[in-house]
Amino acid sequence: MKSVAAIIATYNRRRDLEICINALIRQTTPPGAIYVIDNASTDDTAKMISDSFGDDIQYVRLPENTGSAGGFRAGMELAFNAGFEWLWITDNDSIPSDDSLEKLLGAASKNPDVLALAPVKRRTRDGQILNCDCIWERRTDKVLNPTDMEYRECGLIEVDWVANTGLLINREAIVKAGHLRADLFAYGEDTEYCLRLRHYTRILLVTNSIVTHPDMGTGWPVPIQSLPKLYYAMRNDTYLRVRGMKRPQLTIVMALWHYLRASINILRKQDHPWQRLRAVTFATYHGLIGRLGVTPSNMNL
Repeated sequence: MKSVAAIIATYNRRRDLEICINALIRQTTPPGAIYVIDNASTDDTAKMISDSFGDDIQYVRLPENTGSAGGFRAGMELAFNAGFEWLWITDNDSIPSDDSLEKLLGAASKNPDVLALAPVKRRTRDGQILNCDCIWERRTDKVLNPTDMEYRECGLIEVDWVANTGLLINREAIVKAGHLRADLFAYGEDTEYCLRLRHYTRILLVTNSIVTHPDMGTGWPVPIQSLPKLYYAMRNDTYLRVRGMKRPQLTIVMALWHYLRASINILRKQDHPWQRLRAVTFATYHGLIGRLGVTPSNMNL
């Protein structure tokens, strides 16, 4: 069986993508294939792939933008059907250290019952740890991050979900849990998927495996700047949490309170407040009724 396929979903990030691909090629244990799923980019991504990498990259251009969730889903299906044992999901603006995959596979070989592993994410500009590795404390229903001491002194940390960049998944886990949900488009698809994986396997954070990534913070409850991103982040959070697919769970009343809190912060602190308020209103409503997929075109986000 083939060993590892790396999967990158991209959209109009030609320069970041080139850096990411080169980092994958430099791996001390290189992946057996690199799949680039292009969400209908309008820049020169296709030309860059052809000129710089040629047939070394499995390049697939989708007819429309399906978001990070749709792009990763398409790549996972291709790599899974090609028979790879491990699938390594990587954001197009991530830079794995040269031994990142080697460290992940080394930890996997020592823990054969574990079907999902992830590197530590550090901020590209200063190396600070991005606190996107989460532990759900079931007794109190609180979500915690590993402590600084755990990051420094523990080789492996069991977590409940991670940001999907750098997530290494065994095909056995995919047989049991399925693929990422494409209908979420972007934001929260990694959390939902990891919690689904947790029904079948532990997820281990491998602290000596490193991936650098730009800051992932959304500044919540003062929302992120892009209207579409704001819409997807709030819609998916509402959808997943009121249905118990993301922790901590929300009741409908609590979801409406979150909407009110976000709306107040928008009106107090954001530019173009009425456009942003419209986005979070649609997002909350669509999350509650379960309307997923691509942003409706009549919203003009």
